[in-house]
Amino acid sequence: MNSKARTLVKAVLWVLAGIDELLTIFPVNYYQLNNWTEYKERQRERWDRIIAKYGEKKVDRAVKYSIDQGYVKRTNKGFTLSEKGWQKVAPDVCERLGRERTKGPYKYMVIFDIPEEYRKSRDILRKCVLSLGFKFFQRSVFITDSKRSFFMLEVVVKNCGLKKYTRFIEVKKMW
Repeated sequence: MNSKARTLVKAVLWVLAGIDELLTIFPVNYYQLNNWTEYKERQRERWDRIIAKYGEKKVDRAVKYSIDQGYVKRTNKGFTLSEKGWQKVAPDVCERLGRERTKGPYKYMVIFDIPEEYRKSRDILRKCVLSLGFKFFQRSVFITDSKRSFFMLEVVVKNCGLKKYTRFIEVKKMW
C-alpha cells in the first residue's frame, strides 16, 4: 500500500473514531456533544470533505480495506473502530494533541502493568504517554499536570482494551 492510500485509510479511521471531537472539546466526554444529530452532521461533513479530496471509489476501497484488516467493526449504530483500529491511530492522535503547556492544580498519575503477551499495546501506550508530555516517575508509572493529557490517555486505554491493566490516579498533594 502506497503512502497516499495509507493517508486515506488513516483519515477514514479518524472520522470513525470521532477524533476531531476529541481534539476540540476536552475534557468533556466526546460522546456527550450537544446532541447526537449535531455529532452526525459533523461526521457527515468530514466524510464529504474526504470524498471530495480522494473520490468516492477510493474512499470505498479504504473503508473495505479497514474492515478486512480488522480496524473497523460493524455495530448496531453503524461502523466504529475496533481495538486494533484504535491501536493504529492512537500514537498519531497523541502526537497531534501534543503536550499541554498549562498546569492544573492536581497531578495526574497513570500506573500500568501490561503482560508480555500484549507487548505491542504496551509499546503504543508508552509512546502515547510520552507524546502527551507525561514525565517518567518510576518503571511503568508516569505523571503529568495536564488534565487534557490525562483524559486523552484514558480514552486510548479504554479503546485499546488495556483498562484492566491500567490505573489512573488524581493526586491532590505530593511531597
